[in-house]
Amino acid sequence: MSYSLNFRQKVINFVENGGMITKVAHTFGIGRASIYRWLSCLKLSATKVKSRHRKNVIRELVEPGGSPITIFPKILS
Repeated sequence: MSYSLNFRQKVINFVENGGMITKVAHTFGIGRASIYRWLSCLKLSATKVKSRHRKNVIRELVEPGGSPITIFPKILS
C-alpha cells in the first residue's frame, strides 16, 4: 500500500516529537516496518514502482485447453 507524502510526514513528526513507534503504528494503522523505513530515508519523496506484478488475466479467462490467441486475437496481436 502506498501512503501520501503528507501522511508519512505526519507519522514522522509524531515519532520525532516523542511518540513510541509501536503506539504510532497502532494509532495510524500502519506497520512498524513502514515507520522504520521512512525514518531511515534522508528525504521523504514520492515512491515510483518500476513495474507491477500482475497476473496473466488472459490466461485466467481462457477455458482449459483453449488458446488465448484464438479467443482474444485483437488483444494479443
